[in-house]
Amino acid sequence: MKKRDINEKNGVVTKSVLKNELKGLENRMDKKFATKNELKNELKGLESRLENRMDKKFATKKDLKTTEINLRDEMDRLENRVRLMIDQLERNIDEKNKKYRDEFLTAIDPILKEVLASREERVIIAHQVAELRDRVDEHEEKLKHLQQR
Repeated sequence: MKKRDINEKNGVVTKSVLKNELKGLENRMDKKFATKNELKNELKGLESRLENRMDKKFATKKDLKTTEINLRDEMDRLENRVRLMIDQLERNIDEKNKKYRDEFLTAIDPILKEVLASREERVIIAHQVAELRDRVDEHEEKLKHLQQR
């Protein structure tokens, strides 16, 4: 052993121990700090990963145009279906209304006939009453003349 190589037991550090420690420290520092090339490579990898993610998350103009066309087609189909449904509902309502209208008119027909007959009867009675009044007035006039004589 040389003078410079003193055992660590005495609390003194030798040159060789110091060199080993420095090499270990350099190795650890190499692992803690990235080199310029490592940073460039990592940046390129990050950019490509971001581009892949952005392609998946953001739509292109072509995607938007295709989606717009698809939505318009779907809206047209839905509009046509709604029109057909409305037409069918209108036909069903018309059929039901016709049925109920026929039933209503059939049920009300005797009542309407009676109302018309009552009107005619009132007209006839009114005419008869007018004639009778005229006759009564004439008879009263004749009676007055006969009484005055």
